[in-house]
Amino acid sequence: MNKTFFISLFFIFCYNLHCNAETFYRTTLFVYLNDGTIDSVVMTDGIKKGKMYINGENLDIVDADSVIHSFQRFKIIKLDMSSVTSVAEIKPSGISITPNPAKDELYFIAIEEEIMFIEVFSLTGELLFHKEICSSDKLDISMLPIGSYFIKVNGLMLKFNKI
Repeated sequence: MNKTFFISLFFIFCYNLHCNAETFYRTTLFVYLNDGTIDSVVMTDGIKKGKMYINGENLDIVDADSVIHSFQRFKIIKLDMSSVTSVAEIKPSGISITPNPAKDELYFIAIEEEIMFIEVFSLTGELLFHKEICSSDKLDISMLPIGSYFIKVNGLMLKFNKI
């Protein structure tokens, strides 16, 4: 496991926690270790949110109750936050992108936004470019190499794939 993987994972993790208290009531992160054990950490409980960060050779995960769970990075095989253990009311974010995956252009579907501030990041967190556009405009991504990217639209982090 290298540093780039964990930085990428951190951005994905932050993206997954970009929900408010009305959206996800309880989200659990499962940590799969190379000795066959699986640890579970409650990351959101409807009010409080956990966080994770790299601390030397460890990945420290602070759960919703502020308890620190520390794992040696080289022992982690997989982190899985794909299962939500309970869901409350889901509110639309107001912004989505299409098509995804995209070849040369992205279009935005915005419920209320007219002017949007766009920032595009690599999976390592490097800001590649930023731009202000109208919601009816398209975003040219033809200069980007094939791969996965994060796009921040008026503060909302989304992910897209360039083909």
